[in-house]
Amino acid sequence: AALRDTLAPLIGDPGLGDKVAASVVDTATGEQLYGQGATTPMTPASTIKIATATAALSVLGPDHRIATTAALSPDSRTVTLIGGGDPTLSEAALREMAADTADAVREEDEKSVRLTYDISRYTGPVLHPISPNENIAPVTALMVNEGR
Repeated sequence: AALRDTLAPLIGDPGLGDKVAASVVDTATGEQLYGQGATTPMTPASTIKIATATAALSVLGPDHRIATTAALSPDSRTVTLIGGGDPTLSEAALREMAADTADAVREEDEKSVRLTYDISRYTGPVLHPISPNENIAPVTALMVNEGR
């Protein structure tokens, strides 16, 4: 019931379209724990993300987080927003980071600072080769709201 209550609103999101199916199966027992249109034949979504997630979890562990940070220069005159690639970064989190950074600048008794950003963590194309596609967001080291 808890799994259903958590997943149902997400799967019902209109952004996914009107043909959505999902199935969550306990791999140890084979029992289906959740199903929404699970018996309806459909073309699956990209499955490469499963291999990518498995590799990331194996190497980094489940507690790893991709952080976007702010750094104050040694002379306290420049603040750099350093993109870590966090797709969950939100406007609220940016406001909180800005407030924390402003507090740090005030502690250094600076009247003004230069603001810069660093997006060097990722190289390569920002868009997937099949873009434009409203379901594929640009991927950069510094994005807000999943790049949408």
